[in-house]
Amino acid sequence: MTAVPAVPAVPTVPTVPAVPTDDAPTPPRPRAPAVTRFPDLEAASAAAAARVVTLAQAALAARGRFDVALPGGSTPRRLFALLAERYRDALNWRLVDFWWGDERAVPPEHPDSNFGLARALLLGPLALEAARLHRLRGEDPDLARAAGDCEQELLRRLGQPPVLDLVILGLGSDGHTASWFPHSPAARRSPWDAGASDDPGHGASDDPGHGASAVPGARLGSGPWVVANPVTSPLVGGVATRLTMTPALVCNAREVLVLAAGADKAAAVAAVLHGATDLSRYPAQHLGAAAGKVQWLIDDAAASRLGSPA
Repeated sequence: MTAVPAVPAVPTVPTVPAVPTDDAPTPPRPRAPAVTRFPDLEAASAAAAARVVTLAQAALAARGRFDVALPGGSTPRRLFALLAERYRDALNWRLVDFWWGDERAVPPEHPDSNFGLARALLLGPLALEAARLHRLRGEDPDLARAAGDCEQELLRRLGQPPVLDLVILGLGSDGHTASWFPHSPAARRSPWDAGASDDPGHGASDDPGHGASAVPGARLGSGPWVVANPVTSPLVGGVATRLTMTPALVCNAREVLVLAAGADKAAAVAAVLHGATDLSRYPAQHLGAAAGKVQWLIDDAAASRLGSPA
């Protein structure tokens, strides 16, 4: 086995919590997220890869298993490559189970497939067994069935409620993460609303932050955990349906990493981290309900509206 580079610690800088306003009730947040700034995406990706490996090593030593949900989009490309190249021998990857935070309605061979990207850059190079790859079946003509099948697989693997060791997310320029697009049903269904129905489009108020009947920072015991989310956004070409883990499932994770880069993300980063709470408009604010640690790893361009680092 070749020598494995030491995993550096990632310093963190606490951010300012959201400021409540009269017209946007603010559910209490358990802690401010940790934000670390890097000069560019390469440095942020290197820190993210190191953190993934540290968490995997600890989980495998403690529990003999590590369950991680991977992101889609272009931002994690370098992260995937670094894990496959630099950390190939850092742990027994065959004991790691991979899930996906969201998926487009395409087959795995399609160039837009989130699974396809991870397979090309990470899973294929590591020669992982198919049984460890729990993909969302975007090619299924019945996406609600595909969501239900993935949810049942999660429950069989992780129990009720399902708790992932790590969820890695990106951030869209509109404030979405996973496939929680602004004003979509999955975005409107707050993790704090313990009484919401199992249909992500019903039982949740359009008033941001309304119905805070669960305690932020506590793990949620009921789903839904995976849904087919109808989306209307120019970022998806108009109208589409995406498979996605719900805010409830992501917020149950032991840790969440958000990787964001580019000047086009700066306004969304500032709004999500420092703006008034509006869960439907800025769905990534749902991470304020997370039970575990939330770390934002962002480059200077994405952090440009946060002010000077402390």
